[in-house]
Amino acid sequence: MTRRSAREIIFKMLFAYESGENTPEESLSIAWEKPIEEKDKEYILRVLEGIIKNLGLIDGIIQKYTIDWKLERLLLTDKTLLRLAIYEILFLEEIPEGVSINEAVELAKVYGDSKSPKFINGVLGAIVRDLDKIKKNI
Repeated sequence: MTRRSAREIIFKMLFAYESGENTPEESLSIAWEKPIEEKDKEYILRVLEGIIKNLGLIDGIIQKYTIDWKLERLLLTDKTLLRLAIYEILFLEEIPEGVSINEAVELAKVYGDSKSPKFINGVLGAIVRDLDKIKKNI
């Protein structure tokens, strides 16, 4: 499975988790019907659980960088993509920040509305510019 495919599954799982309060395992069965290799499943669940574990921190960053927008007013797709990308940027050092941003923008083109790609790109770009400062505070 490609990293892009895994990322899309994680996005769908996080969306299912947020919208239906499903467990990570339930979210996996909602998000992906095809069989998944065990190593891919482990990676996907590890990332999803990492996002959930750090949700307060991630949401605080989103709130700070989405000026004039309350977290609950964001489109669920946009909020979910921001959560995934911010987790990758902060905790998955093997993934370059630019890749995380680009992948979030590409998923926003598929799942978001017409304004989502530009919004996601702008918020994540601002976060990356302040990344050293953000990492010092976590």
